[in-house]
Amino acid sequence: MMPHQGRFRFGWLSFLCLVIGWTIPGIAKADELKLLSSEERSGSLLRLNQQSLTFKTDEGEQTYPLAQVLWVDLQAAPKPISPATTFHRLTLVDGSQLIGREIKLQGKVAQVKGMDDQIHLVPLTQVAHVLWEAQDADNVREWSASAARAAKTDLLRLVSRDGKSINLFEGVLGKVDEEGQNIQFQLDGGDPRPIALSRVRSLSYTHSKSSLPPIHARLAVVQHHQFMLTRFEWSAEALTGETASGLHIKVEPKQIHRLDFSLGKLVYLSDLEPLRKEFTPIHADHLPRDFDYGRDKNRMGGPLTLGRKVYAKGLGLHSRAMLEYDVADYQIFRSVIGIDGSMTSMPQPMGHALVRIEGDNKELFRTVVSAQDAKPVEVELKITGVKRLRLIVDYGEDHDLGDHVNFADARILK
Repeated sequence: MMPHQGRFRFGWLSFLCLVIGWTIPGIAKADELKLLSSEERSGSLLRLNQQSLTFKTDEGEQTYPLAQVLWVDLQAAPKPISPATTFHRLTLVDGSQLIGREIKLQGKVAQVKGMDDQIHLVPLTQVAHVLWEAQDADNVREWSASAARAAKTDLLRLVSRDGKSINLFEGVLGKVDEEGQNIQFQLDGGDPRPIALSRVRSLSYTHSKSSLPPIHARLAVVQHHQFMLTRFEWSAEALTGETASGLHIKVEPKQIHRLDFSLGKLVYLSDLEPLRKEFTPIHADHLPRDFDYGRDKNRMGGPLTLGRKVYAKGLGLHSRAMLEYDVADYQIFRSVIGIDGSMTSMPQPMGHALVRIEGDNKELFRTVVSAQDAKPVEVELKITGVKRLRLIVDYGEDHDLGDHVNFADARILK
């Protein structure tokens, strides 16, 4: 890994099969194209530039403006990381993420050893967060809570000297020594002091993001990295590009998993924090926390399923529940709604609930979902001018028995 014109290059020496004006001769496995209209295409990506792409299916070739494209999945897929594997995550100021077996801070750079053992160097001036032991769900949860704070200072999560707790500190992160042993940290009103990096579980810098250029695509690669691209180019050798934070990348096609153009066009509700959430258990002795909701999981924490289909994104609710979201400036709401497959696949299927969707306190949609009629309901609502959208799951004929309702692929679009 060598510096490139004062910045850093990410690269896998490569040959790229996608170039402007050049056609792929033939591919055994199909690429998958997802459009803003929710239409899907299977075929081959033929040509691509920063304005449009051309895609070939059995029906022929068609060119789509990128404004109409959500993403293209190429043939490569990341190899799942074993739950027993320790890994770490570094996030840049533009949202790009690097996943690695090791992350070391040394002097003015962060060194990331990827899951493929490739070494990547990132200037600390472009680092927003570093999370060590990202495979630990509790550690991720605590880090996410601290990162969500509107802190005006840097943040440091530090293992106590006795190793029994992790404590959060606000202050100013300073220099890292060249050996990568210590980082300077100054509490408000205190003096800078060296902190052993071996005790740090996460750190967050408060770099300004105001000067970042616009992001046009998100590139996901099989090494589990994601890059937020402000510029990209195709050639006969590689996809080359530059992230909004100024890092140069070079990637071969067999390493590309997804080119995502959905930024600013689509948001999944599971990626948003609800403005309000209410849970009304049918029995007064049930605590409200017993009726929390699932984000990209069903109500019980398992996969979101409707019938035999598993959904990666969505919400899992139990009656009676209400979630309210800010949807100002969005035009369309889409989702597939039904009783979770864990209820419909039982010897005696359970679940019968009333689902309502409201916009600014006005009912936009109403349906009943039942385990006896397991066919999901596809919903598309125009929400132009709506500021607050509510998803409500109410008791059905069997009170709350089996009322595990999924809003699969719940999303808002511009």
